[in-house]
Amino acid sequence: MNFNVFSDNFVNSETQSINLPSAKTWTKHPVFKGLFSLKANYLMYDHPTTRKVAKFSAYIIGAGLALVACFVPTTYVVIGLALTSVVIIGTTYLAARILNCLVPTRHDMKNHAYLPEKLEKNGILLGEIYYDKDVPILKIESTEPYQAGYTYGYLLGKKIADIRHNIEFCLHTLSKVAKPSQLSKSLQLVKSKIPSQYLKELKGVVDGYNARKSKFEKAITLDDLVFLQLMPDMGLISPNNMRAREKEQQVAPQNSPIQLAACSLAAIYDQTHSPLIARNMDWQSFGNIGALSLIVSRVNATTGIQTAEIGVPGLLGTVTGINNQGMCVAMNVTPYFSEVDSFEGIPSAFYNRLILDNCSSFNAAKEFVAANKPLGPYHLTVSDKTKAGTFSMYQEQDFKNVWDKDKENGHVLRMLSEQSPLITTNCSCNPTEVDMFQGKLRKDAIGNYLQAVKGINDSKEVLSQLQSIPFVNNQLSTHRVVMGPNILEVAVDNAWVGDQPLHSVDLKKLFS
Repeated sequence: MNFNVFSDNFVNSETQSINLPSAKTWTKHPVFKGLFSLKANYLMYDHPTTRKVAKFSAYIIGAGLALVACFVPTTYVVIGLALTSVVIIGTTYLAARILNCLVPTRHDMKNHAYLPEKLEKNGILLGEIYYDKDVPILKIESTEPYQAGYTYGYLLGKKIADIRHNIEFCLHTLSKVAKPSQLSKSLQLVKSKIPSQYLKELKGVVDGYNARKSKFEKAITLDDLVFLQLMPDMGLISPNNMRAREKEQQVAPQNSPIQLAACSLAAIYDQTHSPLIARNMDWQSFGNIGALSLIVSRVNATTGIQTAEIGVPGLLGTVTGINNQGMCVAMNVTPYFSEVDSFEGIPSAFYNRLILDNCSSFNAAKEFVAANKPLGPYHLTVSDKTKAGTFSMYQEQDFKNVWDKDKENGHVLRMLSEQSPLITTNCSCNPTEVDMFQGKLRKDAIGNYLQAVKGINDSKEVLSQLQSIPFVNNQLSTHRVVMGPNILEVAVDNAWVGDQPLHSVDLKKLFS
């Protein structure tokens, strides 16, 4: 399907303007005719107050019945009212949790999810949470890995708990995915592939989190946290099969892998001939991941490189990030071809972070990729001040554009050029029928859009508007980022983030 809804006159070359409607308007486009579930989901997402009123009304009815039961003399009536009350309250609570996981509500960045806070030791600032306008930022001053992790866990502990609470409910309770406590042998192998400095940091997070938690909250273990780090790789692994292998049981075919994330990305050159990247990160929100997302800024003790990652509390690797050398990285998951049943490479989020922490140029990143193996296939887009390209990991299959000398696990590299924009969704380089989250459709939509706006000279406007086109902006879109060597603009939401305005981050202050 070649998706093109750009026949309408939404581009004005004379005024150099692009006027795209919102996602709410797109759902009324003829192409969406019959997609009732999409329209219904958007309606529920777009009316958080109505959902709250409905939920609390049901609670009030249930509580009212319980109150009435206190004044009824007949025993059978009392029991009936009490049971009805319990059923109403319990059903409402459960239904609200399930609905929130499936269809989260809109988040307005003006409603700050964090309170400004600092952590000091002996009068020395270890880290702080602050806002740059409406963008939450955790700036970690400590460069010692364990101390940096402790600061992270201490300051973000409550939000990690909130996210973990929802993930456990959705994955382990509803979807019956194996728990970290059932995967100790497999997670031990994963830990052996995590770079030592990051493993120390993870241990610090565990201690910082547990030091801050209330006595009513469940403690977090290192295995719990390591399991969270595998979220970007869940399309490649099956926790249930990992558990089966540990018990020496039969492994089931992975016909339907867990797909928690997707993403759309486009890169073009701006007016100064520097690459500019726009990416929507599609991430299963579990009800609150988008609203609790923030920028985490660190300094690498060895290289002195400062980084800023648009991330989720509890995920210490990098999915989208920028450093003070003008480097940008962003990952897109790809379809699985066979399940990763052994851990011989670095988990993708830490692989990306290694590049951001250690590389100052595209060529340096290319050398890193040639010398180090990630856990499995995915797309990694990297840019510096003059170049941008997408590495498609382990996807060499009769492709001429293979640069890696490793013929067994060759990677494909596609470069941005003046003649051709760089478009990356979730399509694999390999011939396959698997199309994760309509990746081919989104790729076509981006290509058609960029063709339609060729007459517009403002590169940033072109890319920021791109993020709101149908399917690129969708129910899983939680992070919206435009970034380049000297620019970082972000927006976060629990879904359809393309409707949210971008917020510019002061990189001079962030990297001071």
